[in-house]
Amino acid sequence: SAIQSLGIPVHGLGFSFSFNLSSFLKLILLLKRIKPLLVHTWMYHADLVGGLAAKLTGVTSLTWSIRQTNLSPSYNKLSTLLIARICAAFSSFFPVRIVVNSKQAASSHVRFGYTNTKFHLIHNGFDSKQYYHIPGSHRTLCSELKLASATQLVGLIARYDPQKNHFGFLKAAKVVLNLMPDTHFVLAGSGVDRENLPLVQEIQKRGLEKNCHLLGPRTDMPQIMSGLTVLALPSHGEAFPNVVGEAMACETPCVVTDVGESSEIVGAWGRVVSPGDMKAFALNIVDLLRLPSRERNKIGCLARERVCSNYEIGKITNDYEKLYLQVISGN
Repeated sequence: SAIQSLGIPVHGLGFSFSFNLSSFLKLILLLKRIKPLLVHTWMYHADLVGGLAAKLTGVTSLTWSIRQTNLSPSYNKLSTLLIARICAAFSSFFPVRIVVNSKQAASSHVRFGYTNTKFHLIHNGFDSKQYYHIPGSHRTLCSELKLASATQLVGLIARYDPQKNHFGFLKAAKVVLNLMPDTHFVLAGSGVDRENLPLVQEIQKRGLEKNCHLLGPRTDMPQIMSGLTVLALPSHGEAFPNVVGEAMACETPCVVTDVGESSEIVGAWGRVVSPGDMKAFALNIVDLLRLPSRERNKIGCLARERVCSNYEIGKITNDYEKLYLQVISGN
């Protein structure tokens, strides 16, 4: 793997989203053998299992991570919410710190029952050497989709998940198409392909078959993001959406809903809409599409400057290093 190629040991224990006693015992034995100075777990299931294992093996420097804000049963599995509720009960005496990537993530979890004294904010980071504008990418993407090179492309880059609001995006796409009939919509991510019957049926229901392109998971995201005219993120819930920072680093203007840190990321160089208001979402997309290309390109350049100034990966790495030293030293 990429991590192993850096000379870092990786141990696969065979965990899934259901508890596995054999894998848990392997984790216990591993922690006893390597005697880590610190254990850092990510997401609810790992927080609970890793927290238990750390406590049973005497590891006192434990850090959890939370990566979302919306804990509504409408957008989360009941099993996930149950694990989160158990973590909330243990949060006062398991972790030394709970890392969040947005202020809203901390406040929503305090309301959910987490202790309010351990949250530590560290934003996500972006590698500006990996994510940057690739000249000619718009023409390349249009060619792949068999479209004229001047076609304006609006993209939703997200796995298929209720929180990401793909159906809301399609609702907005219909409004955009009524105002700008030549616009095309690019959807990419895990589960976003022609085998997803509910998504395909919704596209057909709204009469968007000729203008929607389902790409599925892709490994060339800098190329895709550079090729979009506008990136859209209509989510019901986010913490700190990587896709927005990555698109901005590629100089692509974004329209987002006001969830998590989305509005903080885009600042003055994007458009922010109330969650669920897909008509306003669509009209903001149209406003960006109708800008002269020179003005839209200027917004993209300033968006990249914002990401590089505030969320460069080197800065975020330093923030984690400082946190780890604090936790290990007992501060």
